[in-house]
Amino acid sequence: MTLKEAATMVGKSTRWVQLRVTEGYLQKTDRGRYVISDFVQGVVAYYEGLAEKSNQKAAATRSSDARTREIELRIAERERRLIPIEDASAVVADLAGLVLAELTGLPARITRDLDQRKEIEKATDDLVRRIKERASQRADALRSSGVDLDQG
Repeated sequence: MTLKEAATMVGKSTRWVQLRVTEGYLQKTDRGRYVISDFVQGVVAYYEGLAEKSNQKAAATRSSDARTREIELRIAERERRLIPIEDASAVVADLAGLVLAELTGLPARITRDLDQRKEIEKATDDLVRRIKERASQRADALRSSGVDLDQG
């Protein structure tokens, strides 16, 4: 087939076909004509090469993105904007323990009247229970996947 027929076959310009010849994907015969089977194989090889290059670029981009993310995390840690979750949990547990201990001793510090003390104990026990429930929910959410702590 002729150059023009070859270009028409793939829906490209004659210049596109000539470029593929220059790149070595397509072979022409002595008279500037193309053997159909060789031409088709060359076009397929060209597009397979493009796909391979695209896959390599995508892999390189993913790798580069991962390196960038790792660097960002290291910088955030050095700038003390990022701490291990175990450290954060320890601080929260320490503060929560202090608050709960203080609330537990509050009724006895407020009054010696047993009836009043029971009312205050009931109120502080309810408060402690709500705090523990909320803390447990938030800890579970953080362990599972992280959560926006401003919700709920």
